[in-house]
Amino acid sequence: MDDNVSLISGVADRYATALFELCVESGAVERLEADCLALRDAIKVSDDLASLLASPVYRDEEMGQAMRRIAERLDLSEHVRNALALMVRRRRLFAVAAMIEAVMQRIADARGVTHANVKSAHPLNAEQMRTLDRMLRDALGRTVEIELEIDPSLIGGLIVGIGSRIVDGSVKSQLSRLETVMKEVS
Repeated sequence: MDDNVSLISGVADRYATALFELCVESGAVERLEADCLALRDAIKVSDDLASLLASPVYRDEEMGQAMRRIAERLDLSEHVRNALALMVRRRRLFAVAAMIEAVMQRIADARGVTHANVKSAHPLNAEQMRTLDRMLRDALGRTVEIELEIDPSLIGGLIVGIGSRIVDGSVKSQLSRLETVMKEVS
């Protein structure tokens, strides 16, 4: 793991742990989850917000004002507002997206739920989603929350990611492996 990723992960984990534990103590975990989802969605749709979080060139006052406006617009809880304000003061906004994911992971772990990222070349129908859910639940022995992403470049099949484990059953990767084997044979 490179130093930058390690730094971001470490910072994000510390803030996530503190924020999660504070919300557990105050009975505000459901609100924390809603806040994190709203903030994650805002980061996904706003290039300006993503830039603010990633760029060190903004002054503290600019970052603080921007984050206060975003917190107000998203109606974030006091706990999340305070965490964001602290991250602004300590110039740690670069870790907000990773902190959100770390908080969401802690919430899922507390509920006994595992998150699975699934990429498919085509949308899955209800029966396929039930089958996938059952297979993952049987394999993991836990409830599984599936986030489906459509990627037509896969041609067919699925890529399933759970934590750091990835199972690639896509046609694209099978063709790539076949191509490698064919090059070795010729």
